[in-house]
Amino acid sequence: MSQPSNWPLPESSIRFLVPKAIIAELSLNILTRGLYPLAFGHYQHAAGHNVSRQLHTDTLLMICTQGKGQVEYNGRNIELSQGQAVLLPKDISHSYYADHRSPWSIYWVHMDGHLVEQFIAMILTEKNAYRFDVPNYQDVIEEFEQLLACRLSTYQFANFIYASNLLKKMMASFISHSQLPLTF
Repeated sequence: MSQPSNWPLPESSIRFLVPKAIIAELSLNILTRGLYPLAFGHYQHAAGHNVSRQLHTDTLLMICTQGKGQVEYNGRNIELSQGQAVLLPKDISHSYYADHRSPWSIYWVHMDGHLVEQFIAMILTEKNAYRFDVPNYQDVIEEFEQLLACRLSTYQFANFIYASNLLKKMMASFISHSQLPLTF
């Protein structure tokens, strides 16, 4: 798993790493192995947030709810602002940072599973364009809050089954708003 940043958390922010024993179970369980969270969190007004990864071994989803920031990958530099998300597949070296004047607030999740690539292919309709608009982002925020609540479960595996399937629901909602052509 790619390590989430060790950037100092601002007040009211959360960073949660799913325990390795639970990740091992999630990767094997038939209800979760397709897509499961490795780490997730919420950074509120993340002034000074700055991450750079050359080796990235999982997929990262970030949704911006306030402010803005920059994401760099494959020689491209894109702005991420309120109501937008970025989905960075594994093996894509990248860096990102919060804007100095209007630092972002973001929800984020590192994920893995054998269905991740299929979700990415259906969400990201343009090759090498990892940013997309989230028209229902208020609903997605509520789902992220439910995901964050799973960390309070005293590590009951049933709650991580819920977290995995909640993540699948979020990714499916992004597909429903993408511009995929109909094929039968």
